[in-house]
This record gives sequence, structure tokens and C-alpha cells, in this order.
Amino acid sequence: MIRLIVLAVGLQIFMMTFYLNLTNATDNLGNINKPSINKEVVTQPVATVSLPSNIKPSELSQISRQLDDKTRNIVLVISLIVSISLSIYTVMHNIRQRKLLALSNNLNAILSAEEMISNSTNLLRFHGIEKDELDAAGLTSEDLCYLLKSFTAGGLYYKITCPKDTSAFSKSKYPDSYRYRMCEQASTRRAWPILEKLMSDSNYKKRISETVDLLNKECGA
Repeated sequence: MIRLIVLAVGLQIFMMTFYLNLTNATDNLGNINKPSINKEVVTQPVATVSLPSNIKPSELSQISRQLDDKTRNIVLVISLIVSISLSIYTVMHNIRQRKLLALSNNLNAILSAEEMISNSTNLLRFHGIEKDELDAAGLTSEDLCYLLKSFTAGGLYYKITCPKDTSAFSKSKYPDSYRYRMCEQASTRRAWPILEKLMSDSNYKKRISETVDLLNKECGA
């Protein structure tokens, strides 16, 4: 945002400088037919710049004014484009910031609700999960709460950074991926069927599911 503002201001300053320089040049062009005379010493003929015989001073002045008008119009158009572009970017940036703020507030509310699961596993029945499923997966309520918080926070990160990515986390493509290293653990993969019931559908959830499936196939699970 700051870089764009600096760029826009710099461009406008450059165009105004260019406009002023060109204005001075056209003014000099309009005076090109006037001889320069040394007022103190007039001993020899003064050298002057001769114009083509077919160009009259009035025509030269008109050309100078036309150049001046065209330059002014160019500067105004470029300034207008920069201003509109900056305004559009500012609006889009504000919309994105509001979305990020809403996501962050929603995440905090979800994490607070998920914290309650560690104190009362009976709450899992609202998600279609029975206590026996935890026991079968070798999970305690604290284990489930930790994994759920971790995957929920990861979902927010990937929703912001690469929301359209649906590829599985792989060792070749993401060798240092925090998510891949977690999914490599058999205990995490056993817990995933329960965790996915607590997560909303998203590209991030699909990526985790595909990663778990690939790792289960590699391990013969």
C-alpha cells in the first residue's frame, strides 16, 4: 500500500516536472525568431536563428500553444489514471482487510468453543461423534482439542495465502511442510476421520484428506 502511494506521487511529480520543462522549451521555441542583442556593445551583427521562410511567427506561436495544451492534457490524463487506480486499490485493500478481520474474529470464537471439548467430550455428539470413536482412535479429549486447534489455525492460514490450491501436501513438493510432517504420523492419520467431522468443507480440508489417503496407501494402511 505504501509503495503504491509513493509510486503514484513520484509519477505525478515526474509528469509535472516534464510538463514544466516542456512548457519552458515551447516558450523558448516561440522566441526563437527574436535576435539576441548585447545592449552594452553593438559592434558587430548579432547572430540569429533563422526560421524557414514558410513558417510565420504567428504559426510558430500557435504550434507552441498546441504543444503546451497537449502536454497539459497528457499530464491530466495520467494523473487521473493514477488517482483512479489508487482509489480502486484502496477500496479493494479495505475490503480484504475487513474479510481478514472477520476471519480472525471467527477463528477466535471457534477456538474458544473447541476449548470446551477438552472439558466435556459429550459436546462431540453435536458433531455426530461418539466417545467410543475417540477410544478406538486412541485419543483423549486433550489430544483431540490440540489437533483440532492446530488444523483450524492451519485452515485460516491457507485460506488467506493460497485459497485455490487443492493439491495434496507431498514430501517432494512440500518437504518442510508443517502439515505434511503432522500427517506423516500414524496417530494423526487415525484421528483424521474424527477431525474432518469438525471441519467445514474447503480446499484446505481436501488437501489434508488427500495427503492422509496418500500416506495411508504408502504405509499399506
